[in-house]
Amino acid sequence: MGHEDGASIYRSPAAAAGLLERYDEILDAWPVEHTTLDLKSRYGTVHVNVAGPEGGVPALLLHAASMASVSWAPNVGPLVAAGYRIYAVDYIGEAGRSVLADLGEYPKTPVEIGRLYVDIADRLGIERGAVIGASAGGHTAMRYAQANPARVSKLVLLGPMGITPLGLSAVTRMMMVSMFPTDARVAKTRMWAIGSASTVIDPYGKWFAEVLRAVATPPRVGRPKPLHTEEMAALPMPVLLVLGDHDNLVGNPERAARSAGVFPDIQIEVVESAHLVNVERADLVNPLMIEFLAREEGT
Repeated sequence: MGHEDGASIYRSPAAAAGLLERYDEILDAWPVEHTTLDLKSRYGTVHVNVAGPEGGVPALLLHAASMASVSWAPNVGPLVAAGYRIYAVDYIGEAGRSVLADLGEYPKTPVEIGRLYVDIADRLGIERGAVIGASAGGHTAMRYAQANPARVSKLVLLGPMGITPLGLSAVTRMMMVSMFPTDARVAKTRMWAIGSASTVIDPYGKWFAEVLRAVATPPRVGRPKPLHTEEMAALPMPVLLVLGDHDNLVGNPERAARSAGVFPDIQIEVVESAHLVNVERADLVNPLMIEFLAREEGT
């Protein structure tokens, strides 16, 4: 859970143990058979949960900040049933089973984030495949696509960071709850960040609250930075963008859609949801993803 000298992203060993116990509970409830991989990287060990047929089309799943790869539970069943071999990565430097070797060394810049995921794809043997990113994972997905666009067949962005800037008030709110995780502040932040829908709160409300209490400050992940218009316009692969209509992090979906309109090949959908669209509206998002991923390129 940390460096050999005892350094850890967590406030205490007990906090880490409790959080990882909940991680395992959520993962055990996945509706598909799964295995795990631990990959060495320049920053430490990267943990990956794997499911689906070995010969299936690879799909790299990049989760929302603070949610860990287990948060793909509502989506893995349809993806596996459609024949995809999914690789759900735990961000290094965040709550989960990836282990940061040195608290001062983690991917801080967009370029470093992109290069890390090229390295991860290399180690997984993924030459080309789909990439699906939620929230901060959407930003990571775009940076990976920038680093090696030929390896990304389709790009699915679900309430992604990196299309619009994260406002100062949002940054301040997250900073304050990380520094002073009182019960009241944790509860308000949870409501603000992930909403109140039972489809989100029932499986992940306790997890998100425990992450806010268990992970020490400062954060050990690079903050998502919006892509410039020219950067989005340079990504040639088909893109599916799904936005929530009351997402406090991405903001106004019309503004986000206008910004993302520069992608050369993009399908934009707005659903009734807060930030975690893949969790809250899995009933709509899953068929959208499957249809988009199955569509022939250029049609």
